[in-house]
Amino acid sequence: MGETVDVGGVEARDVEALAERLVEFVKPYQEVVGWTSREKQLGAFVAGLLGGTERKSVEPIALAQGVDRRQLQHFVGVSPWDHRPSDAAERGGPHQPLEGAWPGAPVVEASAASSVVDERAMTLHATCIAAVAVLVAACAHPSPASPPATSSVAAPNPATEHVSFVDGTAGRLRVSDGGVGEPAVVLLHGLAADLGVWRGQLDHLRASRRVVAYDQRGHGGSERARDGVYTVDALVADLEAVRRAMGLGRVILVGHSMSGAVLTRYAAAHPDAVAGLVYVDGIGDFGAVPPEALEGVVARESSPAFGAAERRTELEGMLGPNARPETRRAILACLDRMDPPAFAALRRSVFALRDARALFTAYQGPSVAIEAAENPYAASMAGQVLGIPVDRIGGVSHWLQLDDPQGVNRALDAFFARVPAAR
Repeated sequence: MGETVDVGGVEARDVEALAERLVEFVKPYQEVVGWTSREKQLGAFVAGLLGGTERKSVEPIALAQGVDRRQLQHFVGVSPWDHRPSDAAERGGPHQPLEGAWPGAPVVEASAASSVVDERAMTLHATCIAAVAVLVAACAHPSPASPPATSSVAAPNPATEHVSFVDGTAGRLRVSDGGVGEPAVVLLHGLAADLGVWRGQLDHLRASRRVVAYDQRGHGGSERARDGVYTVDALVADLEAVRRAMGLGRVILVGHSMSGAVLTRYAAAHPDAVAGLVYVDGIGDFGAVPPEALEGVVARESSPAFGAAERRTELEGMLGPNARPETRRAILACLDRMDPPAFAALRRSVFALRDARALFTAYQGPSVAIEAAENPYAASMAGQVLGIPVDRIGGVSHWLQLDDPQGVNRALDAFFARVPAAR
């Protein structure tokens, strides 16, 4: 137990998966020890301790869970990260929030959320003590206000979210799955976002159907593309990999922004797998824009001088004046987590698309566009390019699912009511 193991390749998602397994390990003992599960807090606590979180960020969660302060001090004291400077201090900036690691997890200040664990070696003995100490301490301090458990294993909730990782075509992809009902819905975020932009839709739609969302390659909690390829065709291949890995049959695809192009090309390649298409301010193509008008944009974004500040400025321009403050903060935070080369590469790939109308003829199923009423780029949006019905929502930015989630949900419900049941 005292040997040292090289874990330099361990990544944040591995810590998250371990935390989930530890939580599952505790559940059968709930009735015996009288502990009512608080998986969210415990999971966050475990992930923080194994992922290098500062002590001050972990303590409130542990104490709220019922861990004795003296036990906590001893426990954290044996952690190999206890006496080193925080990652945030080394970077000279604040921690990033740990988001979406498990269903409904609270926001925890955890620098391991979106980066590879920096420690090149970890003492196995200390790690085992850490994992066991959390579980024992949590089970030994039941919440006095909680009713006794009636079953050793909680009954499954059909709408419960399960977060896992599946193999894409160039790396692992973070996937959120929950709800029951066919055909399942698959939500695809746009450029510089992650599956969290669909939170309002996930929570609403899972009451009546199965809904899957995932982080595209180089975004959110998914891996950077191992082959370095960021194109629309690569995203189409990843979508098919996710559909197969999740055991989905025919699906309703909902794509935002750049993922509109993914939907069109996927439906053209796999028409029998698609039950419906929803373009949420989704790109059709850029056939209406002269190629020379985009050459300067492509050259500028491909330049080494186009860095983080320039990407942020570009994205702030896309957000425009209608974006709610919460929307603006969420999207800019997502930008900070994406693989930097993906921004220019995916924009370049989307700009090159000029054949959407021809490709779309291969798909004969229902479709709709849900678009921002004030979108200045309507000529390149799916509604106009593909000639499909358009449901417009006013007073919103390009990220309308964040600005007006209820409006988008109403439009989705109306469309889903017209989609035939699974066959």
